[in-house]
Amino acid sequence: MAIPVLGPQGEQFHILDFTRLTLESRIDIYPGQTQLLDVANRPDDDKDCYGWNNETYFSTPRWRNPKWQLPKGRYLVNIAVASSGQQFLDCFRLRNDMTRRDFRLEPANKEDKDRAAREGR
Repeated sequence: MAIPVLGPQGEQFHILDFTRLTLESRIDIYPGQTQLLDVANRPDDDKDCYGWNNETYFSTPRWRNPKWQLPKGRYLVNIAVASSGQQFLDCFRLRNDMTRRDFRLEPANKEDKDRAAREGR
């Protein structure tokens, strides 16, 4: 899939990224390596944010999958990482209740983690 990109002078070019040719939401991270994992984005001047997965690359409008739209607010995000037959779980708080510049993912507190565990999410 070719992704259109605008350069600093406004020139347009395309980047071919074969990992984005699938709707499957997973990535492989090899032993000893680290990888950033995007879970949400808040494009342009939108007040809403959007959950991020591979479907986002095919969404209309671009980068805003309506199925994953999250209105202004705070959300709990559970992350699961599977490796060598083990699963690692953690909970984070997605902050979309402030300016776009302050939009962020932060560690959840104990109360948030307990709530997420009770609700089975």
